[in-house]
Amino acid sequence: MHLTENATRRLHWAVKHRLVKAERERFAWLMQAATSGEYPAFRGPVLLRLAVRFQDRRRRDEDNIQQALKNWIDTMRVNDSEPSLGIFLDDSAQNCHVELVVEPGPGPERTIITIEEVQR
Repeated sequence: MHLTENATRRLHWAVKHRLVKAERERFAWLMQAATSGEYPAFRGPVLLRLAVRFQDRRRRDEDNIQQALKNWIDTMRVNDSEPSLGIFLDDSAQNCHVELVVEPGPGPERTIITIEEVQR
């Protein structure tokens, strides 16, 4: 389950901060387990493709899905003030283009992340 804006909207800021931190740590552990802790470090602009599949066929708002995955994106970028994986430098619009693909369901719920370096 991803932390959505609706799920955290009315929470106290300290509770929300703890939930976000726990979600980022969980994602970092998943990334390290999936890649044996060896992932590339991109220093130029990147294309970040997020392929998401849900267990049912309900329509979903893609903006909300991308917002729910924002904690994962923040965990992958270089961040000196918080623990991060340092896979790419910056998640600004100039350096990180996010492409969201919602795969048709039903099926096992999953999220596949693909990162490619983009030539300027």
